Amino acid sequence: MLTLGIGDGHDAGACLLENGKLLAAVSEERLTGRKRQPGFPYAALHWCLESIGAKPADVTALAVAERSGRALHRLLDARYRRTDPNLPMNRLGNRLSSAVQNRITAWSALAAADRRLAEAVLRRRFRRLGFTAPLTLVDHHLAHAMSAAKGSGFAAALVLTQDAYGDGLSGSVARWSDGRLEFLARIPYPHSPALLYGLTAALLGFAEGEEGKVAGLAATGDPRVTRLVFDRLLTHADGVPYLNAPRPFTALRRALAGYSPADIAAGLQLSVEANLTRLVEFWLPRAGADRLCLAGGLFANVRLNQILADAGGARDLFVFPHMGDGGLCAGAGWVVDPALPTVAMSPFLGPEAARLPAEALADEAWTVRPLDAAAVDRAATAIHAGAAVALVQGPLEFGPRALGNRSILFSARSPEIAARWNRALGRPDIMPFAPVASEADLPLVTDSPRRLALEHMTATVTAREGIAARFPVAVHADGTMRLQIARPATTPLLHDLLAAYSRHMNPAMTINTSFNRHTEPIVAGTDGALELFRRLPLAMLLLPGWCLEKRDGGQP
Repeated sequence: MLTLGIGDGHDAGACLLENGKLLAAVSEERLTGRKRQPGFPYAALHWCLESIGAKPADVTALAVAERSGRALHRLLDARYRRTDPNLPMNRLGNRLSSAVQNRITAWSALAAADRRLAEAVLRRRFRRLGFTAPLTLVDHHLAHAMSAAKGSGFAAALVLTQDAYGDGLSGSVARWSDGRLEFLARIPYPHSPALLYGLTAALLGFAEGEEGKVAGLAATGDPRVTRLVFDRLLTHADGVPYLNAPRPFTALRRALAGYSPADIAAGLQLSVEANLTRLVEFWLPRAGADRLCLAGGLFANVRLNQILADAGGARDLFVFPHMGDGGLCAGAGWVVDPALPTVAMSPFLGPEAARLPAEALADEAWTVRPLDAAAVDRAATAIHAGAAVALVQGPLEFGPRALGNRSILFSARSPEIAARWNRALGRPDIMPFAPVASEADLPLVTDSPRRLALEHMTATVTAREGIAARFPVAVHADGTMRLQIARPATTPLLHDLLAAYSRHMNPAMTINTSFNRHTEPIVAGTDGALELFRRLPLAMLLLPGWCLEKRDGGQP
């Protein structure tokens, strides 16, 4: 069975599955260059097919995430693809769009008509592309839940989904066991901690998709002065959250007037953590599970994910690597494909890094050496000396985190180097950098338990005493780190580079940030990597088979 999964909302994407195994997956933004590209993912779809040498006629099932409320977007896809998905959530156009979508899903007759129109539009579009397989529209939160459950490889778990809205819901609670999802609770729109988070982000001047900046800001504020505002708006009863405001943005604006952005962010973060902790504590024993799976945009909040796993006593934690709507394509595909994965998914599912073009070999801006043990040692020495090194290896990561295949590495010991890279990448200072260490060094940097989420950089850990003093860039103001652990089986070059770095530093922990400027998608291929290598003050670029070293050492 060959299944094509599609997500055609904001942050669109496509994937291919064969008998339950993800073969390929990529977000449309990585191929078009537009951050969080919305609309039908033509480029991602074509790449997925080309990656395995398949044709549209070879596909036996089509799965598209979201059933109702989006027929107009699909009908006007050419226009929708040109819209900007990175605007504040409280903007009039965004408010109208969400109101219309959720009003449609609330009326069963209207939802059914909307779904029939969407199916007709999508079938016609697929036929024009040469597909003849049957089409299934998959519920938004079912797709999120299935991505977390099947992606984890766990035999049993409690599965939570949380985002602003989709198919009339803002979240769900499910039990995963014996290859089946059993929904224990569905959380209707607008009772959403994620919606509250997004509206507060808009109040603070951030766009949709920039909620991570609010989480970073929260660590620098005092939650005591604003938490009560959020606790009054967001309550909890019988295992589900409730939003107690018919016009939450207006209520927030009035109640939070005069407070500092940092204190507002801190109160929001603590209130949401407490609300979701009660949800996990309520449902984990009722599900009879000791593992936790998370998906949905709210769970891009890595501090929240750590709190939920710790407070609930979960033995292991998995957050789907593309936790937001960009991951819906995989969940939709898994709903349609009945086969059951037996191991956790790999996030390395996108375009392969190509070998170095011939013209780049002769470029006078750098010297070119074979990528061997000596080159890896040179890279480790450069990092220790204060330079930065980029890695472009193997398949592109699926999701917002760079995990060693499209990464920039530099020392975690110098705030001055971090400030320089914030300027070079256009990153705001409130966004913490994330470190990477080898799996063997995990006990040296944290007492937090090893969890599956750490391989995908989707949860924080608490730094051990003394780590913040030695690695100040790696540890955030609240004492946590968004740590990735590197294993030789999954990221061999990253693991080898850390091993070489261990001859300079023990534990061998560096910063791992994504290879892109802040407002741009992570680079997909070698051509994009070479272009960015020229623009950034990088000393070295490690590509398949080759090491490029700038003659000027990567000076700004």
